[in-house]
Amino acid sequence: LPGDTYCRANGINNAAQVIASSYNAFDHNRAFVWQGGQKTELAGLGGFPHSKALSVNDAGQVVGYAQTGDYDDNRELVARAALWSDGKVPTDLGTLGGDYSAAYGINGRGQIVGKADTASFGSTHAFLWQNGRMADLGTLGGANSLALRVNDAGQVVGYSETGNTTHAFLWQDGTMRDLGTLPSGATSEAHALNDRGQVVGASDDAAVLWQAGQVADLNRLVPADSGWTLQDATGINARGQIVGRGLAPDGHTHAFLLTPLPLR
Repeated sequence: LPGDTYCRANGINNAAQVIASSYNAFDHNRAFVWQGGQKTELAGLGGFPHSKALSVNDAGQVVGYAQTGDYDDNRELVARAALWSDGKVPTDLGTLGGDYSAAYGINGRGQIVGKADTASFGSTHAFLWQNGRMADLGTLGGANSLALRVNDAGQVVGYSETGNTTHAFLWQDGTMRDLGTLPSGATSEAHALNDRGQVVGASDDAAVLWQAGQVADLNRLVPADSGWTLQDATGINARGQIVGRGLAPDGHTHAFLLTPLPLR
């Protein structure tokens, strides 16, 4: 955007609408939508300009967060989860009793997930927002959790503290289920899922796939002599194609795309 120094695209829908955030020299960000060569800035909350767009559905609904211009007890700016439905004016999605919230995912039905502060000091929980209400999804026993994606079946994925570590979860029909880790792993995070319920993420430093109640190390699904170390999976589509990041044969971090081979 005018006056800023760089921007970052965070998502695209099937209508070729790209959501992005533009940053100035002070790292303040403003959200916008790009389509057909045109940029439309997304307004902040209460006229305050700072906002970030993180997910968009095929109806053009955008979610993320926006600063309100208010300050908390520590004199830090408050940010709230926001929904832009008409392309410009945001809706404040509220919190779970605290000051802060952020939205990370929206599905085709307009269900929104993210994280929000609770009334308990220092506790942030995953939420599901629908029909104008924010619901607390709870945790796996720890103080904090975060929801990243929701599919059109209403299944939610993210990760939660368990008390002494962090585990990936799948939330469905009111229940948060611990997806566990690789046998040799201690931690895990779920980062995305498709409408078939296949979930991808990471366990320790390995990209993983959860399906049918099992977890698989994606490094075991590629040729052993490929030279790749797949570290994190960040997206999966309806065809089972998976994207993420890993160490390439040249020793540098690169993006990867895995495409399932047809059954013979």
